[in-house]
Amino acid sequence: MRSYQKLLETDGALASAVLRDDGAIVPNDAGNRDWVEYLAWIAAGHVALPAAPIAKNIISVRDLLGRFTGPEQTALWTALSGRPQALGALLVHLADGAVDLTGPRVKALLDILVTAGVLTPERKTAILTP
Repeated sequence: MRSYQKLLETDGALASAVLRDDGAIVPNDAGNRDWVEYLAWIAAGHVALPAAPIAKNIISVRDLLGRFTGPEQTALWTALSGRPQALGALLVHLADGAVDLTGPRVKALLDILVTAGVLTPERKTAILTP
C-alpha cells in the first residue's frame, strides 16, 4: 500500500510537496496526476507521515552566503573566478539548494578561501558552526 511523508524546506517551513514511498517528490499541483492520487489517498482516510527533522548542519545556500560579511562575499567571488574547480563546487551546492556544513565539499571550498587569504581560519570555523 502506498504511503507519503511530508517534507520540510531547508529553512524548516513545511514544503508544498510530499515524498512518496518510492522516493518520488510529488509537488502540490492540481494538474499533477500524482498530486491528485495523493489527495484521493488522504480523502480515503490515510495520513501522511510527519516530516523528518532537518539536521542542524544542513542549511540553504542563501544562509551559507549570509554567513559571509560583505567584503568576504566580494573577495569570495574574486577568488573563485580564477579557480574553476572551487567555483564548480559552489555551483553544485547552488544547484542542490542545500549545504551540509560537515560535508567535504564545503570544507574544501573554505580551505581554498583560507589559502587565498579571503578568510581566516577563525572565520572558517565560525561559518561552519551550525
